[in-house]
Amino acid sequence: MVGTVRFNCELCMAMCGMIASVEDGRLVDVKGDRDHPASAGYTCTKGRALPERHHGSSRLDFPRLRGERVAWDALLDDVAREIRRLIAEGGPNSVAGYYATGQAFSGGAYPMLDLLAQLGSNQVYSPMTLDVAPRLRAAELVTGVPFLHPSWFPEEGPTLCVMLGTNPTTSGGWIGSARSNMPQRLRGFQSRGGELWVVDPRRTSSAKRADRHLAPRPGTDVFLLAWLVRELLDHGYDALELASACDPADVERLRAAVAPFTLDRVAERTDLAADDLIELLAAIRRHGKVVLLGGTCLGFQPEGVVAEWLALAAMIITGSLDCEGGLKYLAAGNGMLEGPPFPGHAPEDGSVSPGPASRPDLDGLLGQFPSVTLPDEIESGQVRALIVFGGNPMTSVPDPDRMRAALAKLDLLVVIDPFDVEITKMATHAMPCTWVTERTSFIHEPLQGIDRSYLSPAVVPPGGERQQSWWILAQLARRLEIDLLDGLDPDTADDDTVVRHLARQRADFAEEVFAGGSHGAPVPTRIGWIHEKALPGGRWRLAPRILVDRLAAAMELDSGGLRLVAGRRMGSINSKIYAGADGAPPIAISAAAARDHAITSGDRVRVSTASGAVEGRVEVDATLGDASVWINHGWLEQNVNRIIDRMPDVLTLQPVFTGIPVRLEHIGS
Repeated sequence: MVGTVRFNCELCMAMCGMIASVEDGRLVDVKGDRDHPASAGYTCTKGRALPERHHGSSRLDFPRLRGERVAWDALLDDVAREIRRLIAEGGPNSVAGYYATGQAFSGGAYPMLDLLAQLGSNQVYSPMTLDVAPRLRAAELVTGVPFLHPSWFPEEGPTLCVMLGTNPTTSGGWIGSARSNMPQRLRGFQSRGGELWVVDPRRTSSAKRADRHLAPRPGTDVFLLAWLVRELLDHGYDALELASACDPADVERLRAAVAPFTLDRVAERTDLAADDLIELLAAIRRHGKVVLLGGTCLGFQPEGVVAEWLALAAMIITGSLDCEGGLKYLAAGNGMLEGPPFPGHAPEDGSVSPGPASRPDLDGLLGQFPSVTLPDEIESGQVRALIVFGGNPMTSVPDPDRMRAALAKLDLLVVIDPFDVEITKMATHAMPCTWVTERTSFIHEPLQGIDRSYLSPAVVPPGGERQQSWWILAQLARRLEIDLLDGLDPDTADDDTVVRHLARQRADFAEEVFAGGSHGAPVPTRIGWIHEKALPGGRWRLAPRILVDRLAAAMELDSGGLRLVAGRRMGSINSKIYAGADGAPPIAISAAAARDHAITSGDRVRVSTASGAVEGRVEVDATLGDASVWINHGWLEQNVNRIIDRMPDVLTLQPVFTGIPVRLEHIGS
């Protein structure tokens, strides 16, 4: 029997619409859904590789207890027994959870977070403190709410977009810019008179489409942004926005903070020509409003949180946010637009949650512990059980050898994953869960900028003995006398029923999404609601004191020498590799670095910092700026985290991954 099923790819935040061909219950082919209202038939290599990965030899098919195949009941009974024992001996915080991208987009992480909460554990870890914390902290300091991020629609809004260290034509976008089919949408943006600038150390696929490309030294965006704010406060600001939505004292504090960032100093620090900087400023003044679109590489920098703040500040003072002709803010869907104003805001210096007992020098962030502290908590005996769901801390967290050793010390390492990878092989309890094509998903992430929500159906039945992630967690919870499904019986409830039930708790327009299926429904929005309902006292916190102080200190940062860029490729996202994974990609270096070190493509090199070294084959890349050394994130065998300092930024609790000084050595041909 042959048929087709429309569904959504969940391998990045773009959530492209797909059509699967199914024959006798087997996924044989996928293609882009040309009728999809967002992606219009677009697919990338990750999406097109779905059948290969779905049927690949790396799938985890059967539950395992300490390396031996067992029945689900035996595995779940053993986990529950061990969790009860560990809580009796060490309390609820002896049980921790780490969840990541592999399950988060489908909403699969919510039952696990509920399980930990009902157990009484606050030991929650995720990539939030590995890639998005600077964006969240900057939003919190400016708006009082960490999850408020402007959303860019290329079809409307400002006619000038400046991309800073982001490449949405490859990545599918990031917080505020997650969009399907970005190549076509950028063409549409430019055809309506839009001007595109890309500021990136590499001439990326987005840069090749841009009207202008500037290649600064890695990690120096903070200098560029400070100069732009300085000049726009002199000429190019929106007088009404500053008068009505900003405190005059904040405006003057910001003006004083950026005053030292003169054109000559910034040109010297960024390696950008003064004429190019002047032309970028002129473009902003000419268009009036501007999209300053950041990505992970903006937040990865030594002063990533300051750069994120300055990008927001520039858009605020040009009147580019939450107004006609500007960027919109999406609503989560549960009364945000029409309900009462936000009940409370974070303090002016940011919210603080309890931190890990083993690291009293660090706080928590938004109810989570810093991911870099997970080995500390295990080594100190605070954490004795860890549930890993949809990710791999060995490929995501600095000092992977220490992480591996810490995981081996656990009494209980439960890994819920669709694939049999190194961490599932280490697991005491390996639990095979369904993947994209085997589950119903309610895809709803408006506060990250995804402008449509979807109900994506299962394409084929689960293979092997894989189970839905909600079933695994609900069955475990039942054995611990916890109800995760509001009375639904995991023995009898089907996937679609459970997902719809959980969806109704997250969005008041869920029924519209259900009706739209894989084509979904637009997330509600309207202009002006942030000013009216969200900002503290109706004003932006334009110049948070803690960030003003950080900006002054940034002027003294050294930016010389070769600098690391930790990047990604089309076939992977974070620690998950989906396509083209025949070994780690080469280490890329600029032509200038190759010349200075007598290196040619194919040679072996060592890249090192005070934290460690990474070795691999090199590729001389003409698209890289002179100071750049580029290493792909996500590979165990060539793990960029070996050279990352595990001491995080104290404000964001995130390590610095990009713009750090590196040494380059030729070690063989």
